[in-house]
Amino acid sequence: MREHLEQVEKTTGRDVGLNGPTLPDLGAYLWETFMELHNGRDYGANGPNPLSYQLILAWNQLTGVVLSPWEIGVVKALDNLWIKKINED
Repeated sequence: MREHLEQVEKTTGRDVGLNGPTLPDLGAYLWETFMELHNGRDYGANGPNPLSYQLILAWNQLTGVVLSPWEIGVVKALDNLWIKKINED
């Protein structure tokens, strides 16, 4: 589907919304944090594993970025949504 929509954009020059909405500055850092953690994700025989608290702690120690409990909750919620979507496909 993405390849089809990319071709539509290329052919028509019209934006079909592949990049999604722009995140507000106040929340963009949480998405960036999720993406950094996602890049360190483990995969098992059945596909991607959820982001672990151990991974978040290791990331925290490596980057020096300390997340509050609610920020960790948001990152974990994003991860749950991502895994749900992957499993639907």
